[in-house]
Amino acid sequence: MDDIDALEKENQVTLSLENKLQTKRGAEGSRTSTDLVRFIVSSDYLFRMEKISEKFDLKKNGKFRNLKFDLELSPYTWFFVDSELMVAPKNQAVKSGYIETSFRPVDYFSMALGYRYEKISPDPRNQLTFDIQYVLNPKWKLGLYERFDLHKGLIEEQQISITRDLHCWEAEFVYDVEGSNFLKDDFTIWIAFTIKAFPDLQLGLSRSFAKRPPGAMRR
Repeated sequence: MDDIDALEKENQVTLSLENKLQTKRGAEGSRTSTDLVRFIVSSDYLFRMEKISEKFDLKKNGKFRNLKFDLELSPYTWFFVDSELMVAPKNQAVKSGYIETSFRPVDYFSMALGYRYEKISPDPRNQLTFDIQYVLNPKWKLGLYERFDLHKGLIEEQQISITRDLHCWEAEFVYDVEGSNFLKDDFTIWIAFTIKAFPDLQLGLSRSFAKRPPGAMRR
């Protein structure tokens, strides 16, 4: 092991404040409470402990890591907005942030538009994302995902997916291209299986599996 592999001890406490504005939706007599606005402010406090005379004491170099703002809006059942902003407490500079709007006007069609910013030296990331899902019938579903780099003016990633319903399972065939040319740029092909009863449990490896479904609420 060298300096890169060396393990680092870390202790932290996460402090958060959550605010909700709720409303009731549904027919008279069967209305349920729904989060109209959900706003969370949180930060991680890092500290170290040292053993002095058989007792543990805190060192004086504790600090707050980042200040994070999460905002979720759901004005309609078919429209959802999710956003996040991360700020460095030392100089109040924005480190990263994103906003995503999701539309599901009908059961067989959904679309999501997003923007992401990440401060990485020397070139920050400014990305637009576009994601659509179309259900052909109860057995088949098509998907298209695009990621565009505003700084470079190039398409960074494209993805086409075909999903087959297997009753208790879903099988997904994905063709992913790192660039704008489907035939010449580097591509990856894979097949993944998902248990329908546990949609977050995916059998496979892919960046797309980290993508949250449009309109999904984080807890």
